[in-house]
This record gives sequence, structure tokens and C-alpha cells, in this order.
Amino acid sequence: MIKQLSFLLVILSLNLGAADMIIIRGAEGTETFSKPLDASVKRWQEISTKAKISSTLISGEQSKLEIEETLLKSAKESKTPLWIIYIGHGTYLNKMAKLNLKGPDISSEELKKLLDQFKREVVFINCASASAPFIPQLSWKNRVIITATKNSQQIYYTKFNEFLAEAIGNEDADIDKDSQTSLFESFLFASREVKKYYDKDKRISGENAVIDDNGDKLGSLADMFDGLNRVRKLMAYEPTRFTLFLVKRKQKCLWKLGTKETLSKLS
Repeated sequence: MIKQLSFLLVILSLNLGAADMIIIRGAEGTETFSKPLDASVKRWQEISTKAKISSTLISGEQSKLEIEETLLKSAKESKTPLWIIYIGHGTYLNKMAKLNLKGPDISSEELKKLLDQFKREVVFINCASASAPFIPQLSWKNRVIITATKNSQQIYYTKFNEFLAEAIGNEDADIDKDSQTSLFESFLFASREVKKYYDKDKRISGENAVIDDNGDKLGSLADMFDGLNRVRKLMAYEPTRFTLFLVKRKQKCLWKLGTKETLSKLS
């Protein structure tokens, strides 16, 4: 495994020409999901404002072109990570995963080509259905990739989207109680809230979020951890069109969402 990221993500107020957080509002699939998706977009915008990080929202019929243009003009080297948050529907067809935009879709392969130029740290969070295939495409050193599903066959609306937006900067998600909420802690918190949501009605979960922060293209599920400590077991899931074989992680992800001073304002 490539050495795991162990640095602190500190959000700074920088005067850059392009946004350091790109929020993409994709198609909702059905009108039913429009309101919760919009609420998540609003939450991420509030987070970027409070953390003093520049952000831009991409939505509408020209989304694909806007994504391409925004990434082309974004700084390729920077001490500040580039955040890309996708909120919308996703599909996997003919061995191709896509973000379903309101205009032409963008595939995992197309996004990979755009991100290959970047030497700075990149955080890509795909809250869509069928999002897991983005991990082997985008996983690389100095990147954190989070998907709402563990494989391409989890094709329904994800509650993870809502719970992750709530977890960011939320002191309840500060598992180790160090007055900071890391992205890893937010991921674990949101994943466990998803499980509670389905367990409450005694339903089988149709989604299992995955995080990859060491560039191994595999990823890990939340239930591999007890608190912030990994569970000492190797896990693998039944073969599907796309399967994640999970491996032991060496240490927790230390990507932070701000300084203690900034985070206190986000809680």
C-alpha cells in the first residue's frame, strides 16, 4: 500500500483566481430528491463561507463545460487542497461510471484526465448512487476519495449525502474529542447514521460509503473501524460488476476541516 496520508488539512483564507471548493449540483433523478439535494448544497456553501475557503457552485445545462473550464483554470499546485463535492444522481452502464448532470454527463475517465494535471492535494466526494467505480479511476497519492456506495449496483438515492453534509464541522462527529472534526471522522459519523436510518425500519441498507485516502485504489468501509481504530480483519464482498476488496488500514486519516479556531465556528 502507498504510504497513507498523515498531514493536517488546514483551511486558509487565500486570494486565488479560482475556487478551492467546487460544488457540483447534478440531476436529482426524480423531483422527490430535489429538496434534500439543495439542502446539502446550501450546507456545503455555508461550510466554505465559515471556513473562509473560496467556493463555486456548478449547476445547469452547461455543467460539464463549466467543470472542465473551472478545473483548467484552477491552480495545479497549491498548499490548499482542491475540494470537489458532487451532489446528485450517478449511474454505471457499459463499464462506465458517470456523474449525471443536468446537461451532458461527465464520466470517471473524463474526470481523471482533468485531475491528472494536479499536483496539489485533492478531495473528491461523490455522494451519488453507483459511485464506487470512481475510486479506482481517481485514487492517487495526495488524494482523498469518498463514494456513497461500495459497488456499482447500489443504484438508489443515498442518505449518505445528507448525513455527511450534517457531519462536517459538527462537534457530535468529533469521535476522539480533540475539538476538531476530521474528514475521516465525518465519514465514519455519516456512515453510522446511514446504518441507523435503515436499522430503524429494519431494512437492508442499499448504500455503504467507502473512503480511499492512501492511493491504493481499494478503499475501506466504516464498519472496519471501532471508533477511529481499524478492526483487525480483512473483508471482501460478493463479486458484482464492480467489487471493492477491502484491506487493513494502517492509521486514521488526519485530513482536517480547519484549525481549532475555525472549527469552533463551524460546530
